[in-house]
Amino acid sequence: MTTSRVLEAPRDLKDWLHTLPRERRRIHAGDVLFHCGDPGEAAQLVLNGLVGLEIAGRHREPVITQVYRAGDLVAAERLLLPNSRHEGTARALLATEVQLIHWTDLRRAGIESQVLTELVQAVARQTAAFMQRIAEATHLPATARVAAALCRLADADNVVSVNQDVVAAVAGVVRVTANAELRRLADRRLVSLQRRRIALLDRVALERMAR
Repeated sequence: MTTSRVLEAPRDLKDWLHTLPRERRRIHAGDVLFHCGDPGEAAQLVLNGLVGLEIAGRHREPVITQVYRAGDLVAAERLLLPNSRHEGTARALLATEVQLIHWTDLRRAGIESQVLTELVQAVARQTAAFMQRIAEATHLPATARVAAALCRLADADNVVSVNQDVVAAVAGVVRVTANAELRRLADRRLVSLQRRRIALLDRVALERMAR
């Protein structure tokens, strides 16, 4: 969908996003938003759901380096580097709806410096989160990495609704290790392992463990 109308640049990024054409996509859980190597044509604002950014691990297993939820910009750097290619695969971890934001939207709007500043800050936050994931993979034991993954994936009710393969991919461990660590956390009454979901019983303790 395209439009020829002239968009007025607002004072901040959130206001500006609401002025864009409603170019939305609904993605089923497990489906791909874009593949590694695809042309970076647009950023995608998560309206609802959960998205993971995957890269291939040492044995080609998927490792989820970032998790995006409602309000997050997936591939925000595409608005600053429009001719580059995606360096990971984005996959919906739950049923998800996104709004596409194109580089041409920026150009058409005559974007103010404040909006560009906030875009740069969004990219910087994503880079910082990625560097934190590298530090965790290098320094944290498996239990702490699984605890960190649960905190990233939990919703406002402290419930994780993805399967244990996804937990393993976010933690950067194989599934058998994730299962063992989840059972260990359950034995300590920090989590409750339920059918198709994991309830966080003591999120504060899990967050402390993940540091």
